[in-house]
Amino acid sequence: MSSRIDGRILALIIAFAIIAVVLILFATVFLVRDISVGYSVKGEETVVSQKQIVDASGIKLNKNILFISESEATANIQSKYPQIKVINIERKFPSEVIIYVTVRVPLIKVELDDGLFALLDREMSVVDVMTSDEVTAYEEENNYTLTSVGFTLKSDSVKIGKIVSPSASPELCVVQNCIMALENLDILNQSFCSFITSVDVSVNDKTLYADGDYIATLKTSDGVDLKISSLSTGSLVAGAYDKYETLTEEQKRGGYIYKKGNDFVHQDYS
Repeated sequence: MSSRIDGRILALIIAFAIIAVVLILFATVFLVRDISVGYSVKGEETVVSQKQIVDASGIKLNKNILFISESEATANIQSKYPQIKVINIERKFPSEVIIYVTVRVPLIKVELDDGLFALLDREMSVVDVMTSDEVTAYEEENNYTLTSVGFTLKSDSVKIGKIVSPSASPELCVVQNCIMALENLDILNQSFCSFITSVDVSVNDKTLYADGDYIATLKTSDGVDLKISSLSTGSLVAGAYDKYETLTEEQKRGGYIYKKGNDFVHQDYS
């Protein structure tokens, strides 16, 4: 009986020892000792510095690394710096945290019903809201002209640092589909803006060509329009762009491309 009791006491002692070791590890080893920021593109640190991002995250040194909330830190950073997108927050045990970010690049400018303009990136996230003069100054400073769109948004549907809800504008969804389609063709960021000067969206308009409705007209800097005749914009934009690439320099100075049957046709303006 005595040996059985001694065994239980020994087991309790071992259990308490393990718990003590775990508590010591939690209190001394798994503490944040280093917080760094990884940028996706060299030079992005000039937009928002590493210190600014770390400070905004709310992650503190000597805090237990297991109790960090990635979602809360992400929300903190993107709320203070809407031009920053947090890609991932990595915990490298036992004591290092790396915040991976990228700078959002505005691609389009959308006029709001109050006369201001929202600058949106490829995800339709609102990077900033500006006056017309401020937009012009931004374009001059960054040496590229934002792509315009042929519709407006309600100002109450736009909030800096937030993605515009698809319910706010079906036309905006079409624009995003066009951007994503051209991204897949390696036309991204400023390259998109330098190629596509504006995207005009019109639903159920049968006046432009005899084959029926079209959804969007992408006006290019060369003067050739790409007319997209379906909400399935991905393959259609790719096909229209492939057709555009085959045009002669003279043809690229005017006209439009649209889908006719299974082919894409270039039509001169007359």
